[in-house]
Amino acid sequence: MDRASDSVVQTRTRAPKIASGVVTSLRAMLFDEGLWPRVRDELARRDPFAVEEIDEKLRHAWTDVSVYVDILDALDRVVGLDRSRELGRTRISHERRQGFFAHVIRSWLRSFGDDPQLLLRLTIPLWNATFRGAGTLSMLESRPGFVRLRIRDCAPELMASPAWKRSVEGMFQGGLEWIGVRAEPEVAPAQGEAHAIDYTIRWAIPD
Repeated sequence: MDRASDSVVQTRTRAPKIASGVVTSLRAMLFDEGLWPRVRDELARRDPFAVEEIDEKLRHAWTDVSVYVDILDALDRVVGLDRSRELGRTRISHERRQGFFAHVIRSWLRSFGDDPQLLLRLTIPLWNATFRGAGTLSMLESRPGFVRLRIRDCAPELMASPAWKRSVEGMFQGGLEWIGVRAEPEVAPAQGEAHAIDYTIRWAIPD
């Protein structure tokens, strides 16, 4: 195996991480929506020690991406994928008000709120601040009414979770609604490239 292949294998053998504050914000939103008790019970149904382990891991600045995905997947089993997508819209509003990146989001909206393309480009530094070892996000295409970003070497936990994909779609949709843009986001495996996820966002251009 060559060095490049070795590097990919080594990267994937390390547990990908997410900022614990992001998971805490998700849990707070579920509390606000009255859903956390049901999600907690669903987690405990599969693993009686799951909630205790989550609490312990969130004491650290970074936690395993699997913790985040476990919560989203449990939410999906409780409410279904359509509701998970809608809760993504709710969640981005929660993030803007009081979430882990609230001050950053508000600052970006003040500075770039009239430019959907530029606002979507800022997804990249937000990803970098949120994840470690979960993949590399970059811009593939950007033009009026269309943006495509790609996560290369995406964490397998994210790749395998429909709930995470639908949640991110809802967050894109809700975020662009702040600036009066009705978007059609899609989060799906990239065509022709393994271990990659595309964020594809389309919106109508005003006449």
